[in-house]
Amino acid sequence: MDNSEIFPRDHIKTLYLGKEGGGFINSKEFGEPLGKIVYTDKLLNVLLSQFEEKGGLVKFNEKVKKVNITKEKVEIQTNKNISYSARVLILATGSRGFDIQKS
Repeated sequence: MDNSEIFPRDHIKTLYLGKEGGGFINSKEFGEPLGKIVYTDKLLNVLLSQFEEKGGLVKFNEKVKKVNITKEKVEIQTNKNISYSARVLILATGSRGFDIQKS
């Protein structure tokens, strides 16, 4: 997949909303595009694939119930009674809320 499938065109105008009003920003004011439009789902699929190709493990629909952090590793226990351990943990909750633990 080339970048044009993920970033199909230049971002040339944007609408901003502030506390006291809003307006448009046009990239012509700056002489170049504001950036690129992104197809987020395609970008995330590429990033997840690259992560897995390099040995990363991606899990969906599992809640973290317990976290144990040591100098050597991070270990988690999930709601499916499965344990995972690694040197690095990336936690991505998405747009859904999660329970905050007390320290």
